Amino acid sequence: MHRMSHTARARITLSLPSDLVRRLDARSALEGVTRSGLVERLLTAKERSAAQRELEANVVAYYAAEPSEDDEALSAGLNRAARSIRVDEAPRKKRTGKRA
Repeated sequence: MHRMSHTARARITLSLPSDLVRRLDARSALEGVTRSGLVERLLTAKERSAAQRELEANVVAYYAAEPSEDDEALSAGLNRAARSIRVDEAPRKKRTGKRA
């Protein structure tokens, strides 16, 4: 028997249409897992998919929203900091401490 995880298990009873049970049995046999294992996989995949859609919606909403004063201040500060970094210039030579 293949288990998806080592977490505590709860035994439940479900009533499903006969044709759905036949499809569940066929797929579980094809994948080499128990009914319970297949249902666990399917439910876990559905949860991940829903969480991904929620995250994507939150990202879209974030970028669609008007920036707040805090966002503007942070952006200005980061912009100043980024401009102070010398990326394309050759490194400055270190002084040896000797004077002419």
